[in-house]
Amino acid sequence: MSHEIIKNIFVIADRCVIVCHAPGNIQPQIFHEEEYEPLTELLRKEGYERLEEEILYLFFLRVWQNDLRHGRAVARAIEQERMDVYELWKRCDRDVSFRREFIRHLATYLEPLTVELPNL
Repeated sequence: MSHEIIKNIFVIADRCVIVCHAPGNIQPQIFHEEEYEPLTELLRKEGYERLEEEILYLFFLRVWQNDLRHGRAVARAIEQERMDVYELWKRCDRDVSFRREFIRHLATYLEPLTVELPNL
C-alpha cells in the first residue's frame, strides 16, 4: 500500500488546510504544498478538534507518515499500550462510535502545540 510522507500541515487564514507532502515510494522525494479539501471541509464544519482527530486517524491508518507531532503520538500509543493495530483497524472500520472514542484516546498522546493558533 502506498503512503504519503507529510512534511507539514497548516491552516491558513481562510480556514484552508494545507498539506506539504511527497509520495512515500518515489525517490527523490519532491514535496508539494496543496489544499487537502476533505480536511478543509471538516475544519469548517466541525472545528479544529475534529480536524486533529482526523489527521491522527490518517496517521493511524498509515496513509500518512512522518516523525512529527501526529506520527509520534500514534507510534507512542501503539508502543506503550502494545496495541494490536490490525484488530483496531478492523474495529474502527466496523464501528464509527468506537473509532471516534479510539481517536480521542490517541489524541491524549499528542504533544501540546508550542505556537498560538489563530482565532478561527
